[in-house]
Amino acid sequence: MLKNVNKLESEWTTKIGDYQYVGELALTKDEYEHYSSISCDKCIIIENDSHLLYRIPYKTVLVVLAVNCAYFEYDNDGFWVHFLSRIGLADRGLVCRSPVKITL
Repeated sequence: MLKNVNKLESEWTTKIGDYQYVGELALTKDEYEHYSSISCDKCIIIENDSHLLYRIPYKTVLVVLAVNCAYFEYDNDGFWVHFLSRIGLADRGLVCRSPVKITL
C-alpha cells in the first residue's frame, strides 16, 4: 500500500480515467482504513473571526474515499458522520460551528 498521498492522488487520478464510475475503483476494507488514516491529516485549516475554511488538496483521494466510505460504513447514522470522522473533520467541531466552508 502506498504511504504517500501525492503518489496516491496521481495513481488514482490515472486509474479513474479508465473507469465509467469512481466506484469501480473499489478498495478493500484494509486499504480504505489505511488510506483514510494517511489522508486525514492533509487538509489545511484556516480559521478567522467569521468562519473556518477547510482546504482539501487531494480531490481524487477525497472522492474515492467518499465512495468507499458509503460502501463500507453507510448505516442508520447515514454517511456524513462516518465520512467526516474518517477524514479527520468530525473531531474539529465541524457540525457545531458555523459558517463552515469546505473547498477542494
